[in-house]
Amino acid sequence: MRPTDLKGAVFFDFDGVLVDTEPIYFDTLNKLVVDTGKPPLTREEYGQFIGKPTSVTWRYLAGRYGFQDSIDYQQSIYRDILRDALQEQMVLRDGTLAVFESLEMNHLGSVLVTSGNREWTDYKLNLLGLENHFDYVVTGDDVIAAKPSPEIYLLAASRSGFDIASSVAIEDSVSGIESSKMAGLFTIGLRTDLTSSFDLSRADMLIGKLDEIDFVSILGMIESKQMVKR
Repeated sequence: MRPTDLKGAVFFDFDGVLVDTEPIYFDTLNKLVVDTGKPPLTREEYGQFIGKPTSVTWRYLAGRYGFQDSIDYQQSIYRDILRDALQEQMVLRDGTLAVFESLEMNHLGSVLVTSGNREWTDYKLNLLGLENHFDYVVTGDDVIAAKPSPEIYLLAASRSGFDIASSVAIEDSVSGIESSKMAGLFTIGLRTDLTSSFDLSRADMLIGKLDEIDFVSILGMIESKQMVKR
């Protein structure tokens, strides 16, 4: 057991929350489609992919641009472009390191819960030097039903051993917030440039920056409510 009176942890989404990768994905997809002579995706079109598995993106692209016969080829080109773009452009969001320091100082758990696959998740964690910052990592490869299903959060809680009812999730997408709420977590919604127009009102709290969160106070409040219910 961790040396704390709080039984919970912070469950982090990855893309959009800890790293501002969505603009990188958006630009990379548009480079791919423009290079094939197609019109670029709009921000509104791309917005429907945020928080969802990549299979949703590629099904849409296949229908929108007629990639069906060469989808594997297009994906291989995309992966090459994206790998270089992430290496050159990906950085942690402001306040991320301070968040990890706060969790460590207060002996709180941290779990990564991402719709991305294991290969790309490991690649990004290694680039950022975050491979040892989480107690547990769950990816889209570990579940059958993607967000907004609560499956990935329920699995993350089961495997990590942290109590969902005493934990917090941070998400930036509608599907992510729905997933964590359905799983029973107190959910913080992070507004970003690409999600600023989305309805994130299902979240228990909305923020604009990670360093606005006082995890100890929030987790303490949740724990107090749980004790009252007992």
